[in-house]
Amino acid sequence: MSPAGALHRAGPWLVAAYAGTALALPEVGEGFKVLVLVAGFGGFFWRARGWRFAAPVKLLLAAALVALLSWGLSRLHHPQWAESSPKVHRLTHWFAFLAVAWLLAGRVRPVLLAWGAGLAGLLVAPWFTGRGGYDWFLGWHGERVDFGLHNAQHATLLFATGMLGLIALARRCLGPGPWRLLRGLLWTLATLACAVAVVITQTRGVWLGLAVAALVMLAAAGLALRRRLPPGPRRRWLTGALLAGVLGLALAAACSPIVEQRLADERLARSGADGGCHRQRRRPGGELVGGAALDRRTAPGGVGRQRAFPGAGTLSGAARLDRGGGLPAPAQWLSGYPGQLRPGRPGGAGGAAGLAHP
Repeated sequence: MSPAGALHRAGPWLVAAYAGTALALPEVGEGFKVLVLVAGFGGFFWRARGWRFAAPVKLLLAAALVALLSWGLSRLHHPQWAESSPKVHRLTHWFAFLAVAWLLAGRVRPVLLAWGAGLAGLLVAPWFTGRGGYDWFLGWHGERVDFGLHNAQHATLLFATGMLGLIALARRCLGPGPWRLLRGLLWTLATLACAVAVVITQTRGVWLGLAVAALVMLAAAGLALRRRLPPGPRRRWLTGALLAGVLGLALAAACSPIVEQRLADERLARSGADGGCHRQRRRPGGELVGGAALDRRTAPGGVGRQRAFPGAGTLSGAARLDRGGGLPAPAQWLSGYPGQLRPGRPGGAGGAAGLAHP
């Protein structure tokens, strides 16, 4: 077999291996990522002679040039602040899709293989990066969890993307063919798992985006089915069933206790920040929320864990700055994100300490 043929056969499996291990086993995924980039870009510049100077390649070269130029000028004018190396990957890693696209070669089955491996890796990631079933248990009882996937926002975004993909591929997964019952069962379980994960990771922005995307997809599916069916009672029943299903899902999500609690926490934090109110209330789990209390669901180590930041003294779980007698302030006021403590951000803990202690 020629090298080109071997690359053609092995490329989709390399991409699938990387997609399946990137979240659950990051160390292993890094190795597969290197293989994907080397094989993808190597094959692209070796075989794609007519595409070597296409628009994406020019943008890749421009991004590398901007990074090198910026680093060179910083070394020239402010060497004490410059990076030790140009860090070209910060701009060029966005063009990794060139390597992936070349290895998948626009074929449907390799794309589905890579996507399925990525979804499988996402669904098992909580047992490798987080606390497994205990995270699901805590999330089901109202705690905000992130499954160890960087933070809750990233986890919600990933599971929402998986859910949208499953909805888009519902016809392929549930259609006639071999293993139809097994495919339908796996599709149902994966969709339910993604939906539950989206709710218990409690990110309002993703909820809104997912709701809009789901409505658009359902509307497109309804229009397609209406065009295929002749006018008559069946067509009207189908339209009514779709509308009832959309309204039912929207009401079920809106009436969820977890969603109500998340929105109530946000309203309380905003009212306290706007009016200077230091109200506190107790959650079912026992911790205080609002005022100067820190929500344990989003704290990096839970209530009571102390984190030291340069120039900010010691920041306790109750969001106090224990420096110069202490400066009590709600954790939500010290960060750009409610309940999260981020050093070095405008308006963050470091900035507040710098203003309080010149």
